[in-house]
Parts: sequence; structure tokens; C-alpha cells
Amino acid sequence: MVVFWMLSEAWSTRRDAKIRLLKAHVELLHIRVPGNRVILTPEERSRLLKLGAELGHDVDDLIGIVSVKTYRRWVREQREGKEPGRVGRPRQITASLRELILRLARENAGWGVRRKVFVSPNTYHSTEQWVKQQVRNMRMWLDDEGIKLQFIVHDHDTKFTDSFDNHFKSIGAEIVKTPFQAPIANCYAESWIGSLKRECLNHFWCVSLKHLDHIVQIYTDYYNRLRPHQSKDNRSLSMSNDPIPVRATESPPIPEQIAAVQRYELLGGLLSHYERKAA
Repeated sequence: MVVFWMLSEAWSTRRDAKIRLLKAHVELLHIRVPGNRVILTPEERSRLLKLGAELGHDVDDLIGIVSVKTYRRWVREQREGKEPGRVGRPRQITASLRELILRLARENAGWGVRRKVFVSPNTYHSTEQWVKQQVRNMRMWLDDEGIKLQFIVHDHDTKFTDSFDNHFKSIGAEIVKTPFQAPIANCYAESWIGSLKRECLNHFWCVSLKHLDHIVQIYTDYYNRLRPHQSKDNRSLSMSNDPIPVRATESPPIPEQIAAVQRYELLGGLLSHYERKAA
């Protein structure tokens, strides 16, 4: 009996070690999944529940691919006879509609979003009072730029209070709240932040908020006034939207014309703007 007990304990120790190893595998794979969330199909969910049933669904210390709360909900729904539904939104765009969108994009290369950007000063403490002050600053900037505000898009951060929304509603703007944990729903803001990082911030070490503000404001001014935009035929946002005349033929530029183009540097040469010298 003693020998049997020793063998049983040795087997249990090895079994527990295998379980810990498998759990570590799941945790490491989970960390590397985009969005840090695994979405199972109904078939995979049923398979997991079938294996859990062999343990009486006592899997709190084993389950890792989904939360314990989610697993318990699945068990409850299974007992109630509810069939698991398909995960995700159904595709509502048809092949013909997709082709039409692509055709419009091909035939209208000048179409695109043309947006000017207002950036608030940076802060370590983005309190409600700080947010209200940025609202006032933005209102003044909109008036100076002659921009009519139509929409305010923001997430569910608690700093965006009812008074924040009501301030913009009072001037006719519509409040649009993005879904939880869905930054892509505010894609224009996310796209601009990406441009700021790639073209500017990734090249600097900022030593203070003042230093960061200086760099960001220079880039923002460059973006609004000087940076060429493909949606405007590579003109800046400050230029008119009149179509650029297309020449039937164009001869190669002569050296004098090339020499007449002057470069203006910003942020130590990271950003460049070119103009032709006055005659």
C-alpha cells in the first residue's frame, strides 16, 4: 500500500506540473492575441463545455481562454437550452456595393477627408475642470478658423460629463459616443494620432510637458498650414480647393528652376516645407 501511495503521489505531482505548464501556455498565447481577447465559435464553445462537464464544471482554477464569469454563463445558457449564436456582426455589404465603392474611389482620387486639427496642451491631470477649459479654447479656435461644428465624437471617459456634451449641443453639434473599447470607431482621430507619432514624436525624447507641447504644437501648425495632403492634390489645407490645371505636356525643369525652390526646416529638419523663391 505504501508503494502504491508513493506512486500515486508521484503521478499527481507530475499531473499538476503538466496542468501548470498548459495554463502558462494559454496565458502566454492570450497575451499575444490582438485585443487580448479570444472569441470562440459555437462549436469550440460546445467542445469546451463538454470537457468541463467531465469535471462537473469545477474549472475555476483551470479555465484561461475565457473568464470564469463567461464560462459560468455558458453553462447556465446550456442548461436553459439556449443555442449559442454566431459571434460578430453579420456582413451587410454586398459584392456589388463593394465594387461601386471601389469604382468611386478610383474615379475620384481627389475625394477624401480634409480636416484641420486642434490639439489641447498636455497635462498630467486631465480633470473635469481642465476639460472644460479646453472646450472654451476649442470654441475660440473654431471661431477664428470659421469652422462650423457638426459632430463631437468621444468615448465613455467619465471626464466627458453631461455639461461637456451640453456645451456643444447648445451650438448645434451632435454628440456621438463610440462603443466601449473600440478606438477604430473614432478612426479620424486615431489616424491623426498615428501620423503625429510616425512623423514626429517617434523621433524625439521629450523631457517635460513644455517640451512635448512645443513639439506637438509645431507639428500641428505644420499639418494645418503647410503639410501636403493627397486628398487635395498634394496641396496644404490652407490652400484653395480649386482644381489644379492639368498640362497636356510638361518639359523637364531647367537647373535654374530647381535652384529657385527653397527649403524651410522645422523641428531641426525633421519636417520640411518647400517654396519657390520670388523672382
